[in-house]
Amino acid sequence: MNHNLDNYILKSSFGWSWRTWSRAFLGLEKELLKNILENDGNILEVGPSEHSQVSLIFLNAKKIDLGVYKKNIKRQFLINTLEKKFINDPRIKTIDLDMRELEGKYNLIIMKSILGGIFRDGESSIDDVLNLIKKIVDNNLFEDGYLISLDNGKGFLHYFRDLYGAKKNKWRFFKQESLKTKYLIAQNNFGFLSSFSLSLRLPVVGNILENFLHIFDILFHKFFSKKISNSSVIVSVYKK
Repeated sequence: MNHNLDNYILKSSFGWSWRTWSRAFLGLEKELLKNILENDGNILEVGPSEHSQVSLIFLNAKKIDLGVYKKNIKRQFLINTLEKKFINDPRIKTIDLDMRELEGKYNLIIMKSILGGIFRDGESSIDDVLNLIKKIVDNNLFEDGYLISLDNGKGFLHYFRDLYGAKKNKWRFFKQESLKTKYLIAQNNFGFLSSFSLSLRLPVVGNILENFLHIFDILFHKFFSKKISNSSVIVSVYKK
């Protein structure tokens, strides 16, 4: 696997539907991906969960801050869980974080499935999303630093979001072109069916179904990716 990232690391990093999310990320242009993964500076992950921390893919990082939302109702539980998990890794620490008012500067900031939850449909606009991206790049990245956002796209399953509560909670799904700003240097997408976290909802059967759907998505992407831009996962890379 790319840059010593085996399936165990990828699963721990990307969490639910990890194959789809990691394939979208690892599908970035090779030289850019190499530069990102070999980053040996200070890294911030926005909104890690107790089950996955995408910043773990940065094996050379000097320091990793896991930014936990101040208003997260599970804040203390999450902090305790993460601190216990990484007690023997001095590079990694948890910090309190206000997404709209980030503090400090980093060589790389990464967030997975974050923007759709902060900027809900009917409560915000796409301009609000783009303004926050610009603000983070301007204020929180060192020169030549990267902001990487992995977001839920309007793939096929978007039309069935009622089944898994995404429409009810107004989660925002994105079209790839809607995430473009002057700082954007690269995008990639992947997934048509396999971003449904079936293995969490139906542990045994769900895992079998996810494997099958992922194989379908690989074939679908190979033959039709140039014709369909709306995939389940969108990766956007911004650079200062």
